[in-house]
Amino acid sequence: MSLRTAVKRRLEDAILWSGIGGAVRWQRRRQAVILAYHNIVESCTGRGDSSLHLQVSRFRAQLDLLASTHDVVPLEQVFRRRPAKAGRPAAVITFDDAYEGAMTLGVAELRKRGLPGAVFACSGLPDGVTTWWDGLARLDGRGLDPEVRRIALDMAQGDQSTVMALAEANRWKVNEMPKEGRIASRAVLLRASEYLTVGVHTVTHPNLTKLDPARVVGELVECATWVREQFGVNRPTLAYPYGLFNDRVVEAVKGAGYRAAFRVEGGFCRPGPNLEGGFDIPRVNIPSGLSDAGFELLVSGVGLR
Repeated sequence: MSLRTAVKRRLEDAILWSGIGGAVRWQRRRQAVILAYHNIVESCTGRGDSSLHLQVSRFRAQLDLLASTHDVVPLEQVFRRRPAKAGRPAAVITFDDAYEGAMTLGVAELRKRGLPGAVFACSGLPDGVTTWWDGLARLDGRGLDPEVRRIALDMAQGDQSTVMALAEANRWKVNEMPKEGRIASRAVLLRASEYLTVGVHTVTHPNLTKLDPARVVGELVECATWVREQFGVNRPTLAYPYGLFNDRVVEAVKGAGYRAAFRVEGGFCRPGPNLEGGFDIPRVNIPSGLSDAGFELLVSGVGLR
């Protein structure tokens, strides 16, 4: 552990001990925090974007803490007003990308506790594929090189096949992930959907802000059709890939008939019918490196809007 990390954790412990977390949580008792997870794994392998792959032991601890301080509710509940006398904030658990580990290990932990959840899945990523952001991540645990990320998101528009073709042309080293670190098969996702609400994460997980208008519409319409036919969701919700969107993208989402759309960060929200037709609903991203105290402070709203 680095000195900086050690100091940060001491500070988090001190803030939590002071009671600030509980006080802020009480002030937010009529609000909701929507948590954005990515993957859940047995152990860290040193491969992939490590911030996205949370060990299942840490996930268990976070779920237990969350259940003791929040009302963990289905995604649907954010579109309903919180009771006037609600004593605790609401919390919603979501997964982006439909990783194998999240759909198996993560769902198993939710089921053990009777906690609901949701997944935002892509309809067009191949079964068992290693995503470009995991395959091109550095092996020192520091994630993607900033320049590689810029090229992938801008020049290659964040598209899986385009980025991988670019990697091959430039002879970038690509590391394959173990099974739990890859995108789940359709069969695994279908089993998980018996317990999770299924939302949309587009077809190919592109950077929507870099696509031409026709392709943006195509991504949104095709994935909405898929989730309607496969999972019976008539008015789907969307999580923006990479959390990236702009006014043009929002207008396309509205035109495609989506119920709402979610960012990957931003803080708490106030549940209610007002969120119907909301296309920048905030969530709180949960990276793998959070300490227990850091997690409790984050989901209590300390430092968040």
